[in-house]
Amino acid sequence: MSSPLVRARSKPIAEFYVRQRLPTISPFSDFPMAGGLMSYGPNVQGFHLRAAVVVDNMLKGARAGDLPLSTPTQFRQAINLRAAEQLGLAILASANEVIR
Repeated sequence: MSSPLVRARSKPIAEFYVRQRLPTISPFSDFPMAGGLMSYGPNVQGFHLRAAVVVDNMLKGARAGDLPLSTPTQFRQAINLRAAEQLGLAILASANEVIR
């Protein structure tokens, strides 16, 4: 569910899975906002900030091979309670974002 093509069509995909009564998860929070069950993934805004730092360093003359690699340190979970209810699921986990 992480393809840009899939991400661009989150709403019809979410609706399909809920109609089929299939729980789904995506790494992007726009999926549960579009009606899907849940998302759990890295903070996308953090990716953009790290990319900006890398570009800034390269524009200042740093070589790409000299820049450190980084991995996500913050992950976010979003749950759509309406989708959970339609799927007959009781959600007991806490999330960073709860969509009603």
